[in-house]
Amino acid sequence: MLGSVSRRVAAEAAAPVVIVSPEAAADPGLDLLAGAPIACGVDGSDEGNAAVAAAARLAAGAAGSLILVNVREDAGAMLVSQEPADLDARLSGDTGNRLALLRRAYDPYRESMDLRVELLRCPEERSAEALRWLAAEEGACLIAVGSRGRGAVRSAVLGSTSANLARSAAQPVLIVPPAAAARVDGRS
Repeated sequence: MLGSVSRRVAAEAAAPVVIVSPEAAADPGLDLLAGAPIACGVDGSDEGNAAVAAAARLAAGAAGSLILVNVREDAGAMLVSQEPADLDARLSGDTGNRLALLRRAYDPYRESMDLRVELLRCPEERSAEALRWLAAEEGACLIAVGSRGRGAVRSAVLGSTSANLARSAAQPVLIVPPAAAARVDGRS
């Protein structure tokens, strides 16, 4: 379980927080700046966009790549992968809306780094599991997500994606809490 101090810091910090699980800390090959890809959840929220900005800075500084991931919770279990150049041709319907969301997230960075986007579908309440799976498949060194800060009680009862990842990911998890979103995005 995620410790109460880690949980509180991740929820209330004025800056992004990296939580390193005991499993990740025990990995002798752990190197956050190793040039491996960073997987970043994109949901269109201010916190999610701030997570993209923070992850992009880390990836650029490490000469790594960035994988932007949108997870839709539904009954299916499907993975669709698209290169950024393919997005213009697919902007229609639900998939188009999701791709447009990803495009807005990657547009500021497409000239400066290696980017890829992924659309994942998974059963409800499995977003964290989908992000963990993709990060493992891609050999990601870090998972980045925003947190909407819905409160400790709701998170404990329902399990937010960021809290779930912080508890269970094999990789370190970068969490951008609501108080940090404006600072990371440069809005304050």
